Amino acid sequence: MSDIKISGFYDEASGDLRTQCELIKKLGEHYLCPRVVDGRNISTYTVEEFNEKVKPVLDEYGIKFSSIGSPIGKVGLYDEEGYKNQIEKLKELVKICKVMDCKYIRIFSFRVDKKGDYDSYFPEVVKKLRGYIDIVKGTDIVLLHENEKGIYGDVPDRVMKIYKEINDPQFQLCFDASNYIQCGVNAPDAYNMLKDYVVYYHI
Repeated sequence: MSDIKISGFYDEASGDLRTQCELIKKLGEHYLCPRVVDGRNISTYTVEEFNEKVKPVLDEYGIKFSSIGSPIGKVGLYDEEGYKNQIEKLKELVKICKVMDCKYIRIFSFRVDKKGDYDSYFPEVVKKLRGYIDIVKGTDIVLLHENEKGIYGDVPDRVMKIYKEINDPQFQLCFDASNYIQCGVNAPDAYNMLKDYVVYYHI
């Protein structure tokens, strides 16, 4: 259990990076899961901008990343232009991960019409997730799929279906109990189904 790292989405307190860092230190912690950084989503930074504007502040406070809380995969399943844009953003996030010696990037499994046919969605979901995995090949970075309302992988059965089909060590699971509850799922049941496959928890 000694390898457990405690982190947080400190943008829920402030979008200002320096304020986030101050709070992290006040709480006696060392890790940030970046999402909004100085008013911008982390996925909008190039590695050059990150090195110039963000990393010096993190270094000043001795802050590391537990994961990157990206919005990759929060795009319509059939939005091809949106998918291409996210591929480019993911490439930059991989570079930022390397700069920060960070292992994890959070992703999602695409927005879908809840009234549609989930079986017909599945092949496209897998194809596009594998496109994301291709970006991290050759690195030690792991993509963490988070369950969330409105995406394909919103409930445990579909999360498990994705996980088993992808079957890649660079694709692992992030567990968010409150997101399951929003989908009408019993969170302890979801935990019992997925606990052997989850490497990252939101509490």
